[in-house]
Amino acid sequence: MAVADREEAGRRTTALTCAVIAQVVLAGVLVTWAGTDEPLGRDVFGRGGSVGVLVAAMALIGVGASLVLVRPARPVLLVGAVGVGVAVGGLAVLAFAALSAATGLLLLLACGMAVPVLLGVTRTRSRAQDRTAGG
Repeated sequence: MAVADREEAGRRTTALTCAVIAQVVLAGVLVTWAGTDEPLGRDVFGRGGSVGVLVAAMALIGVGASLVLVRPARPVLLVGAVGVGVAVGGLAVLAFAALSAATGLLLLLACGMAVPVLLGVTRTRSRAQDRTAGG
């Protein structure tokens, strides 16, 4: 296995591992928010808006992780990278607004775990690039 192939496999593994960690942490925040009436950082976008941002971020991180595996055409990877970037931005706003609450650190952890997914999507080579490179 060539060094470039090993590096890409390592990046893919890191992105997928971090995506799973982010999903588990965000699911925990979602369960915590569902089980209490206290704001816990939900007051930034309102209760429904904050839950919507959280669910959208979970979906976008999942899509980004699947793009790392599937390796579609470059424009699709670009759209996926923008989506994961928006998810990281939304999580960052929620995390910094909720730092005084218990869920703030969990949101910050999930935001940090989503960054390797974003990097994995932006650095993934499409299958067409492999065919033109002779690999």
